[in-house]
This record gives sequence, C-alpha cells and structure tokens, in this order.
Amino acid sequence: MYPDQIYTPEVRMSRLCATDARAAYQANPVILVPMGSHEDQGPHFPMGDYLFAERIAELAAVAATQAGTPTFVAPVIPYGGEDFFRSAKGGIVIEQSTLELILMDVMNSLIANGLTRIVLVNGHSGNVNPIAVTIRKIHQQHGVVVPSIYLWECAYRLLPQRVGAQEAARRAGHGADPLGSVGLHLHPELVRSEYRPQQMPTRLDPVFGKSFTNLGKIAFGSVEFGVPYDYADTYNAGVATGDPHLCDAETGAWLTGELVDGLVGMCSAMGAAAQG
Repeated sequence: MYPDQIYTPEVRMSRLCATDARAAYQANPVILVPMGSHEDQGPHFPMGDYLFAERIAELAAVAATQAGTPTFVAPVIPYGGEDFFRSAKGGIVIEQSTLELILMDVMNSLIANGLTRIVLVNGHSGNVNPIAVTIRKIHQQHGVVVPSIYLWECAYRLLPQRVGAQEAARRAGHGADPLGSVGLHLHPELVRSEYRPQQMPTRLDPVFGKSFTNLGKIAFGSVEFGVPYDYADTYNAGVATGDPHLCDAETGAWLTGELVDGLVGMCSAMGAAAQG
C-alpha cells in the first residue's frame, strides 16, 4: 500500500511552504494536474473516483523526480464535467463550459508564474471535451503544449494485454474493470466488496426497445446511434456489463504500473522540452 501522507520527495504542491515552493519552481518543473469526478461507480465503490487519478499522478511525480525530472502535482479537480451522471444521488457535476473556465484559470495561473510544463491527468469521460477545447486555446494564446491523458481509456486498451481479450470482455465496464482493479490496488480500504452486485445486462432503451451498447448509445445492426439517456437509464446500480467480482488487486497493480510508467515517460519528455 502507498502511505497517504508520506512521499519522498514531497511532490504535492499543496504541501510545500511558500519558501520551498519558490525555490522549487524556479527551474520550471513539470506540473501534473489530476482531475476526475464525483459520481456513482457502483454500490461497492467510492464515489470520489478523482482519488485514483490523484494517486496515480502522485506516484508518477515521485518516480519522475527520482529519475531526474522534477515533477509536482497540483491540487486535484474533483468534480467532473457533466455527461451522464447528473442523476447520481450524492454526485456533483459541473457544466462542461464551467470546467473549461476552471481549466483555463488553472493553466493561466501556472503559466503566468513561469510554470509552462503542464500535463493533465484525467479520470472522467465528461472532462475529455473541455480538456480538448482548453488545451487548444492555451496553445493558441501562449504557444504552450499541454498534453493530456485519459487514464481509463488507456486502461481499457491495456486490460486485454494482462488478462486476454475474452476475459477482458467479461471484466470491462463501468463499475467493474479497469477502475475496479485499480481501486482495489490503490485504495482497498474504500472498496466495499460485500456490496458488489451480480453481473447483469444493460437496460433496454424505452423508445426503441434496443439494448444499450454504451452510455448514450444504441445500435441497429453494427451501426451505433446516440440517445439522450443518463447512466441510471442504462446501467443496473451503476454497473455496466462488466462483472465487478472479477476485479483483483494484482491486475490493478499492473495497470497502475503501466499508467505510471507512461506518465513518467511524458514527464521526462516535458522536462526536456522548450516551453514558454
């Protein structure tokens, strides 16, 4: 397990006193900005899935710094841009246009103080479009390139390498893998395994009677169409077709390692890049 309050070196911007921060930031280190959402990830999983993007960013920053590229982690952005999860009880979403403004303010604040090596570490699908819009604006206004990673898109692609294509198809889905296994690895104390639901098919679209193929998607033959339903219309208890009982901490450790290694590679490249 990874301790909650001890990192060597300390990489969290919020934990540095101003004197140490001024000294550390003189060299324009890499800044990772983690973000996620506060939503329903199934009855057994913590709603604050931003915790996992934050922890992965912290692990990557420590590894990158130890490898010779000073890297720090900004305070996490915990609320996701709205996509399908407004109806989640206890969830908190913000308009995508609001998230664009928040991201612009965060990045402009960093850039104004000479911190131009920024990487966005995203853990929510509803953040993808606001990120794309804002990093283009930042490039147009400042000439600064801000790479971003959508962690779970990467992890979905990685999962078959670990467990095979057939097993990945059984495991993958909202409320299950890959986030389920990563959660068991990074924050097992927050996962209530006794609440894991049984695997069930997605619900039927109430107008056309078609099974949902994904959030907001139904298909006629092999052709998908977008439809305006939220997660509660689609999933059962916040879980898609993946089986939460198949998630395991060992797979989560492997996925986390791959994601951290990729981020360390990006940090190294950013540390060598001329920005600003």
